[in-house]
Order: sequence, then C-alpha cells, then structure tokens
Amino acid sequence: MIPATIVPANHGPDGYPTVTSNLQDRTVELIQTGLRDAPKPLQLQRMKHFNWLKILLFQGLPRAYKSQDASQPWLMYWISQSFHLMGAGFDPATKQRAIDTVMQCQSPKGGFGGGPKQGPGLLPTYAAISVLAIVGRPGLGGGWDQIDR
Repeated sequence: MIPATIVPANHGPDGYPTVTSNLQDRTVELIQTGLRDAPKPLQLQRMKHFNWLKILLFQGLPRAYKSQDASQPWLMYWISQSFHLMGAGFDPATKQRAIDTVMQCQSPKGGFGGGPKQGPGLLPTYAAISVLAIVGRPGLGGGWDQIDR
C-alpha cells in the first residue's frame, strides 16, 4: 500500500524556493491528488512489474534509456533488488551475467565506474557492491573475491 501523504520539498535552510523545488512541490501535489482520488487502495501489479524487469534484464533498456549508459551499476542494482524484493531469484546463468556485467565496470585504479572503461566514483562503486551483495559469491568469477580492495 502506498502512503497517502508525501512531504513537499524543503526549500533549503534559507527557505528560498527554486525552479526545481517548485517543480518538486507540484509533482508531490499531483501524486497526492492521485492517491486521494484513487477508487481503491493501490496495489502493486506484481506480474506487470515482473515482466517489465524481465524485459530490462534480458532484452536491455529501451532506446529512450540510452542516456543512462553511464549508470550501468545502478540499473543492475535496481533490477536485481526489485527481483529480490519480489521474491524472485536469478538462475545461476543470469547471476553470472549480472556479475560479469558489473565486474566490467571495475576500474584498474580501484572502485567502479558507471560503465566499462569509465572513471570510478563512490556512487557507482556503492551500486556495484550492492549488486554483488545480491548476486555475487566467493570464489573465481563470483565477484566478491575479484573486488580490488
């Protein structure tokens, strides 16, 4: 069930609204109106979400997501975490594919980048490690032992 109240944006310590904080407030208002006017409590449409996740995982992202190429560890995290939250595990071949994809983002300098051969950063490293916490394992090719600590 989705909560009926969403807190509007905080305009910062000075209370000064910005274009983006005003847009965020408007978005919150639209969502709250939709929640109030919903004919019945909202339910997660598990099969629709599950099928969408399968498309993302096995067919790749739609063309509109091409700009997200530098966020590969995050996309892998959101997909694998969503599967995990819905109680759906990956078969061994899919786990290995996810491990291999994430490990390609590891930089020779340490850490992980947003994609292969991209500079490492804290946020993609966090996402990559999170993916490996879900699908990885110890041993050769399992991801855990290949992390350059």
